[in-house]
Amino acid sequence: MIGGFRLLRICGIDIHLDWSLVFIFAMVAFNLGLGVIPLWHPDWGETTTWLVSSFAAVLFVSSVLVHELSHALVAKAHGIPVPRITLFIFGGMANIEREPATARAELLIASAGPVVSLLLGLGCMGTALGLNAQPMMLTEETLLLVRQMGPVSTLLAWLGPVNVILAIFNMVPAFPLDGGRVLRAGLWAVSGNHHLATRCAARTGQAFGAVLLSSGVVMALGREIPLLGSGLVQGMWTAFIGWFLVNAASSALRQNRLQELLEQVLVEELMRTNLATVSPDTDVQTLVREHLMPARDPVMPVVDGETWLGMVGLSDVDKVNRAHWDMVTVAEIMTPASEILVAQRGQDALQALKDLGEQDSAHMPVVDGGRLLGLLWQQDIIQWLEMATHSPRDLGNTAEAH
Repeated sequence: MIGGFRLLRICGIDIHLDWSLVFIFAMVAFNLGLGVIPLWHPDWGETTTWLVSSFAAVLFVSSVLVHELSHALVAKAHGIPVPRITLFIFGGMANIEREPATARAELLIASAGPVVSLLLGLGCMGTALGLNAQPMMLTEETLLLVRQMGPVSTLLAWLGPVNVILAIFNMVPAFPLDGGRVLRAGLWAVSGNHHLATRCAARTGQAFGAVLLSSGVVMALGREIPLLGSGLVQGMWTAFIGWFLVNAASSALRQNRLQELLEQVLVEELMRTNLATVSPDTDVQTLVREHLMPARDPVMPVVDGETWLGMVGLSDVDKVNRAHWDMVTVAEIMTPASEILVAQRGQDALQALKDLGEQDSAHMPVVDGGRLLGLLWQQDIIQWLEMATHSPRDLGNTAEAH
């Protein structure tokens, strides 16, 4: 993403527009203003032509937003947070924070967008036909009938097929397109293996992207490709889309691999043990001078005998006036255990990393029946991943030890 701005909020979802969207808006508007509209309505003045073309570009972007909103709303209905939708050069992306829990949920979320786009497209075409005194038929007289349309009917007649094409393209079984996610849902349901389904769907995405990329190069060199056409601009755009799909599918494969690795290691294997601790009746001045500063750790467990009470750190110390450090105890400023997100013994590192991300936290205590076992740091998980991806043989030994 290049960056952009927040436009509005719908159903608790922030709608962001990326600056790259300007390119799509301009491409749609100029394609209509310089080609389609003058052909359909040679009698229209420039003002009408460009107003209709610009409004068509707005409606196109709005159609993409409706497509992504349908994904987001179905995801939210399944309890999956969707804080943001971003519209950018390749369309839109709903920021669905976690994978669906079941293949059925994946299927419903993935298919929602194409279904809504198809219904929207058919609705636009039906309305355009209904607004005309004469029925439109796909004959030699079609262009003459189109020229009898007003601005509203013209907009709908153009927007309808565009949404149908959007639905069809997105249903190509190539991850990360919606059709690829539908494919993954089917493979997941049959195999019961989410990772295997993701690998297969992503491979199809890489293959489809490679086909588009090579086709775009051929088109740019002047050769015509069935259904895609020819020409330098069309070829470059097709190649660009293919390149994006190849990279997106490859990224999904890498992420899937990392998730598989993290599922093979338990939190107690990555946590830090032999932790320095502090008692709850220690005053803040002693906490800073004798515990936090020598250990150079931003946080420290608070324990009373064998009982873990909570965590205390420099951020808690900052809330206390320095003149009162010798009068305030750790128990008064610490975060109690009941308010802290923890990892349970036997939990895999993948879930722990997800929890850390959702809580925007750098660390997480690991407990067993309320007893503190150690402290798991996000940076330690990432460091383990870096080593694991470069040492598959060692990782395999680790997995066998489980």
